[in-house]
Amino acid sequence: MNSRIFRLIVFFLAIVLFTIIGQPAFCDPLIKGPYLMLAAKPAIPPPAISPKVVDNTAMTIRWEGDGGALSKGSCTLEWGETLAYGKTPIKPDTLEESPPWFSYTIRGLAPGALTYYRLICKGERYTGAFRTPPADASALTFFAYGDTRGDNDEPSSQKYVLMQMKKNIEDDAAKPYTLCLHTGDFVQRGQVKREWDRNDTKNNSQFFNREDWSRWFLSHFPVAGVLGNHEGYRQGGTDIADFGQNFKNYWPYPFYPDDRDAFYYGFDYGPVHFSVIDGNDRINSCRKDAGTCRETGRNATVAGLKPGTTQYDWLVNDLGSTKPWKIVAIHNPLYAATGPRDRFRDAQELITNLHNLFKAKGVKLVLQGHKHYYSSRVVDGITYLTLGGGGAPLSDSDPKLGGKRIYQFGRFDITGNSLTYTIIDSSGKVAEKNTITIP
Repeated sequence: MNSRIFRLIVFFLAIVLFTIIGQPAFCDPLIKGPYLMLAAKPAIPPPAISPKVVDNTAMTIRWEGDGGALSKGSCTLEWGETLAYGKTPIKPDTLEESPPWFSYTIRGLAPGALTYYRLICKGERYTGAFRTPPADASALTFFAYGDTRGDNDEPSSQKYVLMQMKKNIEDDAAKPYTLCLHTGDFVQRGQVKREWDRNDTKNNSQFFNREDWSRWFLSHFPVAGVLGNHEGYRQGGTDIADFGQNFKNYWPYPFYPDDRDAFYYGFDYGPVHFSVIDGNDRINSCRKDAGTCRETGRNATVAGLKPGTTQYDWLVNDLGSTKPWKIVAIHNPLYAATGPRDRFRDAQELITNLHNLFKAKGVKLVLQGHKHYYSSRVVDGITYLTLGGGGAPLSDSDPKLGGKRIYQFGRFDITGNSLTYTIIDSSGKVAEKNTITIP
């Protein structure tokens, strides 16, 4: 072959290859976020104001850089009452150096204010909106769902649930971007970091999925999460020392007790006091026949949720709130459309301890997960809703006990002494609608 022709062919092939693979691909600089988290009022020296009181004039925005791509000052944040934004004051604080975590709390907003924001990192723009918690109002709309994990061989259906939630909200002229309760089991193996933030075709249950449906949800709602049993799983079992620590790293709620292994907290939000309980049994669930303990660690459920124990005594005080509505969130259902959680050796003791306390303290609504269906049961005037159809493979339930085998989320509308809950399935159909009242 003529050398000149050969060089032309090589040059042509080089151009083709550069065109195919040589162009810089889009590189998302964020692994997680931006996502929202409720903020607490700053602590003030004596006479002290507790740092664990929700600040209804603030919201925290968090994000994580991809592979160390971000450094302090490489992002800017704008916000305002309109899409014109207008404020760009930050050089964000690095929470962790590797990987780089960033967080900024916007303060000085009006209670219940609708705020638009835009995060700009390395030229990429991420937009969202939120409402600050309302003042002591008598009306509130919030949302809840749970068990969004996939399975080892089956991806999550969370996408379709959140798409319907988005439609429900966008069809509402008031755009109730408020709060979403998650009743636990965010991912399949909570101790495996990549399961929270990596997209793949086999198991797309990653909660911080970078697809549009996930980012829309996380950029519009502060999520108040419950610790699920899968938040302690890793490949082949659990690590006692790190049970739930990925969950706590991603959701470092300022309302936790000052204890690394405490995953319960409470907060006021408008007319509601929410009590979020750690109901995981980490001792009694050892599977000795299989040679492994699926859930082990400290603060075991029965040991930690009976009179005289730290979490129970905290809960007694927490439910002493003077808010008109007291709502409890727990992963493990007390009353569902099947039997009590099968791994609880002392399930009845747990039910007796908590249900009697709820009755004594005036709780009217308990939000639960773990069982992969929807159910509604009323026991002694307390409504127990199981919202475990957020994406995990569905399981069977007893229709006679209020069970429905559907993917779903709940919308809760409070006006004065009435709370109406609407359960919407992944096709957009209303599966159930009921009203609860308080005196």
